[in-house]
Amino acid sequence: MTSSLWVLASVALLLLAVAAELAARWWLRHRSLYYVFPPGLRLRLHPDPEVFPQLEPLVRFEVNRHSEVHVGSIARSGAGSEAVDVILERLLPRYPRIQAIIILVGVSDVFRWLEHGAPPSPPPQVRTSELFMCHPEGPFGWKPRELALVELLLRMRRLWLRPVHVHERVGKWVGKARVMRARAKEIRTTMPDPAPMLDHFEVHLRRVLQKAKAHADRVLVARQPWFDKDYTPEEAAHMWHGGVGQAWREEVTTYYSFEVVSRLMALLDARAARVAKELEVEQLDLMPILERSLDTYYDWLHLSPAGARAVAAAVAAAILRRPLPSPLLPDQDGDGLTSSRTPLGDPTRCAASPAS
Repeated sequence: MTSSLWVLASVALLLLAVAAELAARWWLRHRSLYYVFPPGLRLRLHPDPEVFPQLEPLVRFEVNRHSEVHVGSIARSGAGSEAVDVILERLLPRYPRIQAIIILVGVSDVFRWLEHGAPPSPPPQVRTSELFMCHPEGPFGWKPRELALVELLLRMRRLWLRPVHVHERVGKWVGKARVMRARAKEIRTTMPDPAPMLDHFEVHLRRVLQKAKAHADRVLVARQPWFDKDYTPEEAAHMWHGGVGQAWREEVTTYYSFEVVSRLMALLDARAARVAKELEVEQLDLMPILERSLDTYYDWLHLSPAGARAVAAAVAAAILRRPLPSPLLPDQDGDGLTSSRTPLGDPTRCAASPAS
């Protein structure tokens, strides 16, 4: 009799656990929301000092930190125009009317297309898990990491306990990627037909701007700047983009030349400017205000702290409708700071314009 009771109790507990798991899956699918980063996430990132000597040694990243002014960022590394389109579609309906939305997108469209070998059609559609670290789509299974109950417990832990996740030597792979580019077996100097990539970009950029205009009082397109010049050997050694393949997770031996990549980016930038003008959206051309040097960029597109401050100042000027800051000069006196050509720049130069 006792053994029968134990069997019945075990079966009842198993059925209860299955019922709880199924209930958790239903709740996640029907009540959970999409988040680019999980609410309550706290990170402490230490960039690899050998790869990024110009970056701060510690980066703090906190999601949903309380503030009197809400300045949200839904950026995700590698997110192109299609990805931003999906992100805004999922997130904007949850927000009240927004005062301003700033959009900077495009470079990932170029590189994602090149990574797939510049095909005559757009790259495969991005997966939900690539865009949202927290979402209701699963997929769920019966292994511990796939259980909905485990997902709920992890979410509650983040929200209630607010643990800090520390990552050391962040971006170490970039050093390896730079070496791969330097020893590439093939450099392609002929630009592939960019029409499929550009058309795909335009379709989704239009959708992005239309969605943003419907939910915000102002929309500003900050056009993507890039490190466009004839590089010195030192500058070329910092580059790793333009490969046929994904340098952060595989060996890449074939790359497009710097000239091809810059021409593609110029074509995409011109397309972005035209779309913004046609939709009467304010736009900000960042190229004229950024010195093309390693003081401003630490690779082909990512900005150093000085470059980031310059972009922040330009965006602030555009939002406040003030004159743009002047272009930055490299650090010439060794104090770690950059300087402007003039204190205020040309006061007749508008910070942002629908027709710029």
